[in-house]
Amino acid sequence: IRRLGLIRRILVAAPSLLETTGPIDTPERLSEVAIISTAAVLASRDVLALRRKDGENVDVPVRSILRTNSAEVIAATLIRGHAAGPVQQLLVNEDLAEGKLVRILPDYEVRPTEAFLTYPSVRFMRPVVRAFTDFAIPALRAIEGIDQAGAS
Repeated sequence: IRRLGLIRRILVAAPSLLETTGPIDTPERLSEVAIISTAAVLASRDVLALRRKDGENVDVPVRSILRTNSAEVIAATLIRGHAAGPVQQLLVNEDLAEGKLVRILPDYEVRPTEAFLTYPSVRFMRPVVRAFTDFAIPALRAIEGIDQAGAS
């Protein structure tokens, strides 16, 4: 197992949603808009745990309209302006660059997910697999949204 790093989760919304709701510039404002998320991120009592850049943890009660484990459903819902919410940054880098989504509450993030590359055995690794891992690990770690903190 090779640890790649932490996959950052950021809060985003479509410009069309922000035109309707107004700016979401405080965690309290986040409580007033529809949220889409995964069950893993959103506590059962509809609380979103945020971490501020200074390390302070903030629990925000939210109005969840949908919980799904489908990244495609989350991205499509966000882009169409039906909700705001946390998303893995690497999944929306292009949408952010194209202006389809904007980052909200940039001083806050959601707990990241750890990413690993696994393979059966280093001892019996075929040369082609070794060549792939030697290529893939630096390429994956270079993706914006993967923090290498603690990666080996």
